[in-house]
Amino acid sequence: MKPENLYEEHTVSVPEDGEDVSFRYRLLRPEASDSQKKFPLVVFFHGAGERGANNT
Repeated sequence: MKPENLYEEHTVSVPEDGEDVSFRYRLLRPEASDSQKKFPLVVFFHGAGERGANNT
């Protein structure tokens, strides 16, 4: 599978100062996804020097 097809693209909207602000994020599920098994959640918050606006 191509790397660009591994991640599910999503958008979440949150209220901020009376307006909804949308944030795009990507989700990578384990290849052997089993709903009965627990997997760790790894979250990466960028913004301390990274660049880009295309969410890739």
